[in-house]
Amino acid sequence: LVKIAGWQRARGFLFDGEYQYRDVFVGGDIDASAWRLASLLGWTADLERLVGKTEEAATAEGEEEKRKMKEKGAAHMAEKIAKAEEANSDDVA
Repeated sequence: LVKIAGWQRARGFLFDGEYQYRDVFVGGDIDASAWRLASLLGWTADLERLVGKTEEAATAEGEEEKRKMKEKGAAHMAEKIAKAEEANSDDVA
């Protein structure tokens, strides 16, 4: 931001002053503040849609992770069975 704005050095946010009209501090819960801002701007439906997509993606990602873990577990179990069968065949011979 410093390079984009062409400032010589960063001093952090400045919430008061003649030329500091863009920096805003909103205290409190970040989620509640984001929803309030979206509401004030008429973006509630857009935010709901984005949150829904994010939740869907997180759920899909979680399901994919579960699937991979099951496959990995099944492969591990198959490997153990193969080793046990091999050890048993060596004992019989």
